[in-house]
Amino acid sequence: MADSAAFASSTSTANGINADIRTCTGADNQRWIISATSGGFCRLSLASSTGSALDVAGVSTANGANVHQWAWTGGNNQQWAIQAP
Repeated sequence: MADSAAFASSTSTANGINADIRTCTGADNQRWIISATSGGFCRLSLASSTGSALDVAGVSTANGANVHQWAWTGGNNQQWAIQAP
């Protein structure tokens, strides 16, 4: 998957735009801005929607939970840990 990227399925700034994996094109809806929050966690925002964050829908902790773009609220479901392999 070296030529793939996580992206929002559109450049819309609307809540609920799903994240997906597609061929990398370098478009703004594939470019992520990583911002430190607290406790070693990060906020992931798309260059096309800087007021939003990558969000786990419904604050779910279940396997297979939907991940989408949502307005930044600072909730735990919008904060991510980035670890080296």
